[in-house]
Amino acid sequence: MASGSYIPGELVSHPLFGLGVVEEVQADACLVRFGQGKPKLILTSHLERRSPRAARIDGERLFDAYLLMDWSASSSPSQGVNSIWYCLFEPGRRQLLRNVRTRHLAFQEIRGHLVDLVTSGLRVLVGFDFPYGYPAGTTKQLGFVEGEPWRLMWDQLLDLVEDQPNNKNNRFEVAAELNGAMTTGPAPFWGCPPKEARPLLHAKKPKPWPSAIPEFRRVERVEGVAAGLKSPWQLLGAGAVGSQALVGIPWLARLRDDEAVASVSSVWPFEGGIGAPFWPPAGQGFVLHSEIYPSLVPPSPLEPVKDAGQVRALAEHFARLDEEQGLAQLFDLTSLGMDDLQAVVREEGWILGIRPDAAPE
Repeated sequence: MASGSYIPGELVSHPLFGLGVVEEVQADACLVRFGQGKPKLILTSHLERRSPRAARIDGERLFDAYLLMDWSASSSPSQGVNSIWYCLFEPGRRQLLRNVRTRHLAFQEIRGHLVDLVTSGLRVLVGFDFPYGYPAGTTKQLGFVEGEPWRLMWDQLLDLVEDQPNNKNNRFEVAAELNGAMTTGPAPFWGCPPKEARPLLHAKKPKPWPSAIPEFRRVERVEGVAAGLKSPWQLLGAGAVGSQALVGIPWLARLRDDEAVASVSSVWPFEGGIGAPFWPPAGQGFVLHSEIYPSLVPPSPLEPVKDAGQVRALAEHFARLDEEQGLAQLFDLTSLGMDDLQAVVREEGWILGIRPDAAPE
């Protein structure tokens, strides 16, 4: 826990009560309001500061490199359309665009780049284009009661998902198993080829929808801006991202926890606060993982494959915002209500570039 001088109105978190707002400051404690209940007197040693902090030295970029991925859930090695593309953009130095046949090979390349960048003292924004979390209440339905919900789900998928070097994977089996644990029926995961259908996983969306689990996360319900986003439960169909998440989160978790970079890595907004996290000074390696949505910007016309054009364009977009000192504000989610913030930072996650006030950046 981070103790120190707090001020009224500051956003803080408590391991039991979650997110709260400081209403009054005393010698060694704060009066904090959590949700709609009465404020509670909490020792400052039990609080963690979650308000946005200064993100940069004036005139300095947040990041030196941008490493963005368009992921794929293909069950066989593939290249071209609907396969894995990634863009590594280091402004003023290089822009690397790669198309990789399998997730195993992609992980090896991405990890190699990341270790090299961090070892060189560079600060890197890393983004994958699949949901990093599931709608609030998911882990509760699975029976988990202790720990951070987002991390519990990541660890669950690490245990369950088998992804072979040739891309063959058991994602439909895992989806069915999780459906059975959550609802004992074919929900909330849905969408599969007819040959993969089974009692606990159907090809079509289940009706009625189970009342215990929301179909969408809060970020997918942002009016207008996120209209094209699909539910993380949908595994198949145009624009579906559910399969990418099932086979992608385990690789993301391995990358986050890799011993070569784990000590300088964090995942936004789950770790490090809901505002712009603290950036180390230039020359000190740092990795920030953040969910992305490549369709936020038009694809680069210089790339014949749309997926390639999208990751290139989004990397250039974030780099340009960073150069203009406009990137830091995209990490600020404080305009969300307290209950929404609680859900977002503990379980659901958020997409970098979608503003809570529905103003895209």
